[in-house]
Amino acid sequence: MPHWLCVNGKRGYFQGRFPGLKSLVWACLLEPWDGRGLLTALPHLLYGGVLSVGIAFTLQVIALRHTQPFDAAAIMASEALFAALAGYVLLNETLGLTQWLGGTLILIAVVAIQRKTLPLPPTRPSLYSETDPQ
Repeated sequence: MPHWLCVNGKRGYFQGRFPGLKSLVWACLLEPWDGRGLLTALPHLLYGGVLSVGIAFTLQVIALRHTQPFDAAAIMASEALFAALAGYVLLNETLGLTQWLGGTLILIAVVAIQRKTLPLPPTRPSLYSETDPQ
């Protein structure tokens, strides 16, 4: 990856900023806007962009670095489930039968992954044994 796409050798900076910049360019080209409307929406845009996406996504990436692969898979798989449940409880959103069934399947899969420890695949023998001189 080119050096200008990374910050300190990490892709997270570029991956988090590029979609936002691309969306901003398209919005400026295709949407009508005025300065007063932008100033009115600026606090909401900053909250959504900086707190919800910037800080939360960065903390999630840092936390996932320090978790086991099965745990990280379970966390990422259940993210949409908890988002839907939070919307249902906190925002009084309605969930249809499809959403309830999908959430149930996600929950069953996450529990099944956590309950069953899968054995690692067998390793191939080395070309050199530990007693052979190299």
